[in-house]
Amino acid sequence: MKTPAYYAYIVAYVVVASVFTVSCESVLNPNDSPEGKIAFASGNDIYVIFADGTKQIKLTSIGGNTRSPSWSPDGTQLVYMSLNDIYVMDSDGSNQVRLTDSPGTEFGPSWSPVGGKIAFSSSRDGNWEVYIMDVDGNNQTNLTQHPATDSSPSWSPDGTRIVFTSWRDGENIDEIYVMNADGTDQHRLTMNNVPDRYPAWSPNGQKIAFTSWRDGFPEIYTMNPDGAGQVRLTHLVSESEFSTWSPDGGMIAFASDLYWRSHYQGDGDFAFFSDIYIISADGSEPIRLTVNPEIDTTPSWAPLP
Repeated sequence: MKTPAYYAYIVAYVVVASVFTVSCESVLNPNDSPEGKIAFASGNDIYVIFADGTKQIKLTSIGGNTRSPSWSPDGTQLVYMSLNDIYVMDSDGSNQVRLTDSPGTEFGPSWSPVGGKIAFSSSRDGNWEVYIMDVDGNNQTNLTQHPATDSSPSWSPDGTRIVFTSWRDGENIDEIYVMNADGTDQHRLTMNNVPDRYPAWSPNGQKIAFTSWRDGFPEIYTMNPDGAGQVRLTHLVSESEFSTWSPDGGMIAFASDLYWRSHYQGDGDFAFFSDIYIISADGSEPIRLTVNPEIDTTPSWAPLP
């Protein structure tokens, strides 16, 4: 039940949010902001925001758990999840077309950087598997074919490999695996007794960003493509997830509930709110892009034109 304090805080937040910043966040300076734009889910729709935090635009008005946008290599289209299926649309939100129509749920689409294919997660076979399909929805193929949960695919920049999350090896804990784009040579990259999930390959292919719970809260880490060199980037003591790299590989955008966890105590509802942040790939202080009493999540950084 929401308390009177909850509603009082919402009103106060709306009034001051544009000028109130978290002490551990950097203030965004448009003169040295990263270029490009970032698609993300807010509530139940897809939005785009410039990477300097300006010009937020709503692309969909569908509702029904619409999230997980992923850009086409040329930046002209977005693939995304909505109403348990995968859709594609133009970058301005027009021409929305459904690509999947299965009895299960589909989510987490990832467009191959070299074009032609989309990877996604599906429960159509009774458990979660990683699938691949053509960009028009044809030739949907199960790549993982494993009885454990497999999800959250992300392509290598050359389109030859896919990194993903899996519960396999009998542990029922998310770990990160990699495979060839045809499903062969599936092997494990992380080995922890806590979840490691949501991998994202860097544009130059040299790093994979991911979320790990190993230090008590889900924080952003990076590692080499072979699993070596695992380094913690964020130290926010908050839920920080869903990494996406800037086109030049110098920045990472992610979703975090840092603001809400830092500025409200006692009701519990704010644990379900999150915003989009960016951080340099070497782990500088985070910059908050979105300011919404809403769930802003699953960011995807657009390629530069």
